[in-house]
Amino acid sequence: MQEYLTLEHMELVPKHDYAKGSILSSHHAVLRDSSTTTKLRVVFDASAKSTTGHSLNDLLMVGPRVQRDVYQFCFPLEHFK
Repeated sequence: MQEYLTLEHMELVPKHDYAKGSILSSHHAVLRDSSTTTKLRVVFDASAKSTTGHSLNDLLMVGPRVQRDVYQFCFPLEHFK
C-alpha cells in the first residue's frame, strides 16, 4: 500500500471527508507464492455498492466498444455467405 501512496495511485481519505459522498473502492490482496516478480497484488472491486446504492462502475462513463464480438472473431467467414 505504501508503494501506491508513493506513486500517487491512491490517497488517504481524511475522516472528516467520509460523510461527503466520497467513493471508496474496496480492495483485497492476492498473494501468489509461485510468482518471482509480483508475489502480492491489489485487486479492486469497483462493483461494490456504496451507502448510496451506487458503485464506482455505475458512475463511470462507458466508452465505445473496442473489440469485435467473439462470434465475429471466431467465425469471420460466416458473414460473407
